[in-house]
Parts: sequence; structure tokens; C-alpha cells
Amino acid sequence: MNRRTALPFTIEAVNALERATEVVLKPVDKMLDFKPGQFAFVEVEGKGWNEPHPFTISSAPGEDRLRFTMKVLGDWTRKVREELQPGGVVQVRGPYGRFDTTKAGKKQIWLRQSTELELSTLIPKYLHLSDAKDV
Repeated sequence: MNRRTALPFTIEAVNALERATEVVLKPVDKMLDFKPGQFAFVEVEGKGWNEPHPFTISSAPGEDRLRFTMKVLGDWTRKVREELQPGGVVQVRGPYGRFDTTKAGKKQIWLRQSTELELSTLIPKYLHLSDAKDV
């Protein structure tokens, strides 16, 4: 990961959900500036955590914590659930992607393959829009 563009965060909580893990990160210095629907690469510092992985940001803009909700699908996400501990340090690089509805008309239809986890990434978008205007 390019350390020049990555921001350091401290792991505040690792919450095991039914089929996913929520990781809550506290910024060491400055908060990542992102829009709802964007993703970032997360790299855990420490032995055995040698590669960054991309995840959709599940916190809403303006929150003081960065939140990722990761479905447990493979070795890396299983390791997050079983071994990641509060107090650890991660590097976050991003944000990437565009899911910006602000330039669209008033009536919009959002289509996305629907699973519980994927819908959780739309909630921050809805909350952000509801603060800005009628939804």
C-alpha cells in the first residue's frame, strides 16, 4: 500500500455479527473524507497481515469513526473476525468509487443485488440524503 496516501487508524471495536464483522476505526490524525457508497483499501499492521483488502465504507459522512462491515467469506475476513483486536493499527487508503446521486433527478430508483450486508452499505447513503433533503 502506498504509505504516502494512506491514513492511520486505531481499531476501536471488532463486532461479530451473524454473518459479518463490523470493524470500527478511530482516526489517529485526520478522518477520511468520503461520500456514501465509496470503498477503501484496509491494511492491518502486524505479522501475518501482509495485504490490503477493499471494503465498502459503511459509516455515514460526518461521523467521527470509520466503519467497515465485512461479510465473512474467506481466510482474510475470517481472520479479521477471530484475531483482530481493539488497539491495533490499520492503514486506510481511499476513498474510491462513485455512487453519487446528488446530480440525478428528484425521483431515483436504486438497484443492487440485495443481501443483508449489501443493503447495509445503502443505509449511510439514505441517512446522508435524508439530512440534506426530503427522501
